[in-house]
Amino acid sequence: MQHLPILDRHATKNAGPDLDKATGNLVDAKHCAEALKSLINDAVYLDEDAFSEALHAHLFQNKLREANRKIHEMELEAASLRAEIEAKNEELMKLGEAHKGAVLQVQELKAELDNNAGQSVVLKQ
Repeated sequence: MQHLPILDRHATKNAGPDLDKATGNLVDAKHCAEALKSLINDAVYLDEDAFSEALHAHLFQNKLREANRKIHEMELEAASLRAEIEAKNEELMKLGEAHKGAVLQVQELKAELDNNAGQSVVLKQ
């Protein structure tokens, strides 16, 4: 909104009779009306169809923006889940290797027990 210098002039002017105040009010009203007229002339006028199309485009852009935001959130969640799956796969591979090592150790101990049992039978005879 534009500054109205007429208001400053009346604020600093010593008030005289009521007629001066009324004249000042009329001048202020005239300047305000001119400022309003200038703003109205600068305004963009749209017919119903143009307004409807602009509103439709605006709503579509809002929906598109919201959809893009949701896509971004889902991409972040998918990346997080992929990283979690990768960590779980590594953990599973380590557990599988540990299991294989334990199975080999059990087989070695069983073979050693079988050897020891065979030797004790030979010693008793």
